[in-house]
Amino acid sequence: MSNVVKFPSQELKEENLFKQLNSTVETLYELYESLNNVHAEMHKLEMEASRHEKQVDVLIKQYAEVGDLNNLPDEILAYSSKAEVMVDGEGYSINWVDGDD
Repeated sequence: MSNVVKFPSQELKEENLFKQLNSTVETLYELYESLNNVHAEMHKLEMEASRHEKQVDVLIKQYAEVGDLNNLPDEILAYSSKAEVMVDGEGYSINWVDGDD
């Protein structure tokens, strides 16, 4: 007696492919749902960061009224929307340009 390998029928192939398609689409659905959640959270964080950047501008303006902006570290000025970065061959400088919105 010999071992005869039976090849899957057309119906079985179709059923297996259908299962694979369903499984892959379910995974994609979950991935896209996760991506949507991440995008929504990222948007919230961007809005919060924007509020804090505006607060930095307000605080820098208040600081400028009582102190010397040259005493502020570049790291603070870099978070201001009113910071102007100038680059030359020797390095860089950050200036704060006050202009009321």
